[in-house]
Amino acid sequence: MKLHFDSNQEHQIEAIRAVTDIFEGQPLSGGDFEFSLTHTGSLLSENGFGNRLSLNEEQIWENVRSIQQRNEIKSENTEFQGMNFSVEMETIN
Repeated sequence: MKLHFDSNQEHQIEAIRAVTDIFEGQPLSGGDFEFSLTHTGSLLSENGFGNRLSLNEEQIWENVRSIQQRNEIKSENTEFQGMNFSVEMETIN
């Protein structure tokens, strides 16, 4: 099986946007990130900051509802169910 991802297809851009919009409002944090490789897969050094989510559950839930509404997705969930998300997308041959 061969999979091909063409990032210029509108339906794929919309799928990516739906995932990233979950975190709409999350401030970008500046930081230095550095790594170097000596041979394939050999990590010498790594410096950076861990991901720190500053959005609260209410903000995340509002973002999810907004994404569902924009994509006409009906959900039976009326309250936040935690930070576990399922991402599904139909494929086109």
